[in-house]
Amino acid sequence: MEIQRINEYGDERFDPEVLRQHGAFLVDGHPCSFQILDGHSAKVFYHDYSDMEEILDTFRFYAGHIHRFYRADGGLLKEYEEVEVFDLPIGQIQPSQFYVDQEKLQAVGSFIQGPKDIVIPVLEHEGRYVSADGHTRLYLAFQRGYDHVRAFLDKDVGSYLLEFVKEAQNRGVYHVEDMEKLSHEEYDVKWNQFCDDFFDRGSEETQVMIEYRIATNEDMELLMGSRMEMLRVVNQLPKAYEFDAGLERESRDYFAAGDQTTVLAMEQGVVIGCATLCYIRMMPTFSHPTGKRAHLMNVYTREQYRRQGIAARMVEMLIQEARGRGVTEISLDATESGRPLYERLGFTASQECMVINLRT
Repeated sequence: MEIQRINEYGDERFDPEVLRQHGAFLVDGHPCSFQILDGHSAKVFYHDYSDMEEILDTFRFYAGHIHRFYRADGGLLKEYEEVEVFDLPIGQIQPSQFYVDQEKLQAVGSFIQGPKDIVIPVLEHEGRYVSADGHTRLYLAFQRGYDHVRAFLDKDVGSYLLEFVKEAQNRGVYHVEDMEKLSHEEYDVKWNQFCDDFFDRGSEETQVMIEYRIATNEDMELLMGSRMEMLRVVNQLPKAYEFDAGLERESRDYFAAGDQTTVLAMEQGVVIGCATLCYIRMMPTFSHPTGKRAHLMNVYTREQYRRQGIAARMVEMLIQEARGRGVTEISLDATESGRPLYERLGFTASQECMVINLRT
């Protein structure tokens, strides 16, 4: 099951209120909406309520205080053990972020009426409470002059959080009001770049858990599975979508006989990421006397493993492999979200290429 959280506010597949509450998800390409009703319950809009466990767990990762869920018709869908929520003075909270997105701030402000509507996960640390999430809501509370918010203890906080706190304090962020307010574009660049750089370094725990290796023909089913999964996720297709037999046949043939190198990222025998370098032999030029070039594609990491340096590690392995084969240039088609990663790895934008589409 592929679950993707939607973080934009203009997606027409979802109700604007759901988007403002960050309750919009795609599940195997199907929209799933969580409308928060109060401080402990939400209504779920989805086409199939028969297999909701993983979907609910994913939502509760972001909103662990919500423990009662209703179907669209009002019937009870699932109820979890109630989480203890308590009043917490803002002055006792240490942020683990240092930026606030102005666009998110405006969106969140549209549905928060008072301190009771702001519920954040926290971790006890050195006599204070570290905010694990909800920094936009915290900053809104500060702006509105609230002296407290609602909070609950998060038992599943990642080990990296205290390193984020250390970095925040190094930047002079000890209280909510110390965070810097940025435009959406600036926030996207600065915060995502910090996260990417941090996880690119990779924790010892991550490196122990994840195995990286160059695939062989013996890995054919893993190669095909990861490729088809990537195509479903990128194109927002349902898990049951059946690909054209010709596409599957040609993909299998390319992995078996094509001039390519694919790196697989594995955790306990399961593929969690992949990346492929396709080699191209072209006419030699002054700048590329061997004519050996390559195109990077099929770069994919499962959502729950992103921002941990996995994609960077796979691409770095492919760059080293290309150097060993005498390749003098690697090209790629980068998305806006992927561009910062590739720039840090040494890729630069190029306007030298023109394309004609010969498909009928």
